Amino acid sequence: MEMNELIQKLEKARTKDDIEALGKEHLGIDVDKRKTKEVLRAELLGEAEARAATEENQAPSPDEGQDSAADQTPDNAPAATDEDSISDPEPAPEATPPEANAPNPGQAKAKMGRNRKTGRVMPWTAAMSKMSHMEEM
Repeated sequence: MEMNELIQKLEKARTKDDIEALGKEHLGIDVDKRKTKEVLRAELLGEAEARAATEENQAPSPDEGQDSAADQTPDNAPAATDEDSISDPEPAPEATPPEANAPNPGQAKAKMGRNRKTGRVMPWTAAMSKMSHMEEM
């Protein structure tokens, strides 16, 4: 079955069982049925589309049916090394300055309060200091 047909069947599948059967049979993927039907469908569609794209890249076009002499390297030509095939490396993403992640020194840290009975933690207010079951952290 072609990937385009599989994609259409995945889109039309009505149940998780249908989606699972298509995934196992055609893609060899065992799905987790605890996920929602749409999530399963999206995962399998993504895999099917990826495989369809790789099949298109691997399939030779009619013009490339025979190897031409121009495509082959002569025996006395130097072999390409990994260094020759590597283009300029991509610039590294700029790291965020440490000042951007640090809290402002002028900004006061919020006080937190805890309920002694339930253990719930919440922002501390002046009214909480009057409650016996609340404590400031």
